[in-house]
Amino acid sequence: NGNFDGEIRPDMQRFSFEKAGSREEQQKIWNQPDFPVINVLLPPDDRRIVVPAAEHIPYLQTDIEILPDGLVKFNETIVVVANREKLAKGLTKVLPGYVYSRDGKRQKLDYTLLKVTVNGQEIPYRLKAQGQQILLVPESDYRLEPGVYTYNFQYVNDQLLWNYGNFREFYWDVTGSSWNLVIG
Repeated sequence: NGNFDGEIRPDMQRFSFEKAGSREEQQKIWNQPDFPVINVLLPPDDRRIVVPAAEHIPYLQTDIEILPDGLVKFNETIVVVANREKLAKGLTKVLPGYVYSRDGKRQKLDYTLLKVTVNGQEIPYRLKAQGQQILLVPESDYRLEPGVYTYNFQYVNDQLLWNYGNFREFYWDVTGSSWNLVIG
């Protein structure tokens, strides 16, 4: 019914309009997070934002180019905040190993990895099959120190278009469902 029938606890009064006085004062209170934050520069224009200091992905951009010959080219930029939890040995990118047509046909996917950079420096990565997925993993272990990193993954695939006679179909889940990090 929109009415509040419970009791007002002291912690609820902290954000009351009456206590804040004006709308501007209330907004200042709401804009002051009560958890650790850091400043991050986000591509493509180095816009500075404040994000939680917890390990997560505050930015993910996927540029997809479908070439006339059916080749699909991916250029993904992923900014991560790392603090030696899940990203102690770098970022692993999970790709689907199969794609399915509208009529249930299954096609195995093969990728060609073009390049991976971290903060503009090329890092050797490799493709690794694991169950029904393909992983982009560092070729050798390296320790990722706490900080903010910009990853760029470039790869291609030529089996992602389905031909249905009078049209071709492309489907791609940009974020996927295999991340072990929050995406902002």
